[in-house]
Parts: sequence; C-alpha cells; structure tokens
Amino acid sequence: MLHLGETYPFEQTNSYQYHFIATKYYRRYEVYFTFPSIEGLHFKNLGFDYTNLSEAEAGEDNMIMPTVLAIIADYLTQNPETVLLYVCETKDRKEQARERLFSRLFTQCNNGQYLKQDYIFEGTNMRASAIIPQNHTDFAHIQEVLAKEYKELSGLK
Repeated sequence: MLHLGETYPFEQTNSYQYHFIATKYYRRYEVYFTFPSIEGLHFKNLGFDYTNLSEAEAGEDNMIMPTVLAIIADYLTQNPETVLLYVCETKDRKEQARERLFSRLFTQCNNGQYLKQDYIFEGTNMRASAIIPQNHTDFAHIQEVLAKEYKELSGLK
C-alpha cells in the first residue's frame, strides 16, 4: 500500500496496537487490530479511537489519515496473511460517508496486492469491508468464509 503524505511519528505498543500524538490539536490516537474468531483464519478488525489531550477544539489535520494509512501498511507488512475487516460506525449516522472515504483511500493506496469486498447488511445501516491479499494461500476459502458469515449476519441463511 502507498502513503498519502506527511505522517506523525507512531509507535507500535504491542503486536496489535499502535499510537501517535497528533500535535496540531493535541489528540492521542490509538489504531488497533482486534481478533475475531472465524474458522481459524487470520482475520483482524481495524479500529481506531482518540483522546483529547487539551481543551482546544479540533479542526482539520491533514497528517492524521496518512498516519493511519502508514500504520495499516506497517501492520500488513508485518502480517502478510492478515485479512483486514472494517466495519463502519453507525452511532452518528455517518456510516455511508465512512464507507466512501474508506473506498476512496483503498483505491488511492492499493497497488494491486489487495482485493476489497464490500458488504451492506439488509435492514440495517451497517456497512463493512474486507481487505484480502490477492496472493493469500487460502484466498478462495476466505471468500467462502466471508460469504457465509455475511449471509448469517444478514439473516439470509
């Protein structure tokens, strides 16, 4: 995956978590990769959160997204068999905007090594994507597992 600009320095705090300080508005960001258990495959949920370190109101910071993308690239380089799952948060009803942003960033950053599959869960606003390495040793099996999980979660059994 390619990088899209200047990044903040980041640190890997353990095998599945990174952090960085966005100094423009003094926020601490955590980027993490959690472990869903799906048929013993190397699936990881991508998540991130931040904590305000000051009372200052945050605004636009063009270094945050490139830093998050650099962290994802670093994690995938270290864990090449990982299938990355991304579920768009729905609490604030901005899931469609998140999905569009994630898709745009994937298109800009993908160098042909990965395939992205999108899922929209009928009857809900839930949207998710899976990033799969094209040369994954279990590529066909992963697609079968994801299709099965999607049907079960969508109630389409």
